Amino acid sequence: MDKIEFYFKVLARYDLYVQLANTKASNQITFLSSILVAITALVGWGISFTNMDILGCMTIVLYGFFLYCCGEWYMHCMNVIQPNRKRSKSDSNSDVKIDEDELSTIFYSDVAKFKDLQSIKDKVEAKDEQSHLDDLINQVYIMASVTEKKFDDYQKIQPWLISAVVISIFILLLTCISKIN
Repeated sequence: MDKIEFYFKVLARYDLYVQLANTKASNQITFLSSILVAITALVGWGISFTNMDILGCMTIVLYGFFLYCCGEWYMHCMNVIQPNRKRSKSDSNSDVKIDEDELSTIFYSDVAKFKDLQSIKDKVEAKDEQSHLDDLINQVYIMASVTEKKFDDYQKIQPWLISAVVISIFILLLTCISKIN
């Protein structure tokens, strides 16, 4: 196996990891939506606004915390899902005009910046095998940092998920106790 084939396989593996993180975060948003609807309905069913007692007040306060946790949970999920449009690890502004000679022939955002199809064909033809390999290794490096960031961002979801679930259990208990009384 030559180096180019090897690094394309590495790049494909990183892409699978990115897809996995995105899918897991998307599934978390689906679960978040379900639990949010269920707890909102439970709070609406369990609180009597005409005869408010201490349990009703506690439920409302917990519901406020629950909504905050859900908001944080959602934002952290979206941090995982957001696409990477940086052309290098240190790139802070992807809107800067770049000369076509500096563009990658692999990175989708760079490929889209060529003025036309012929421009990219000419760039590909002008490159030697080492230049293609260097471009590919750069993309592998960038994709590795993207993958690492996605996994780091995904780790930050867990505390908000646990908090929202624990609070929802307390809301369920308070609502049941309130209805029994």
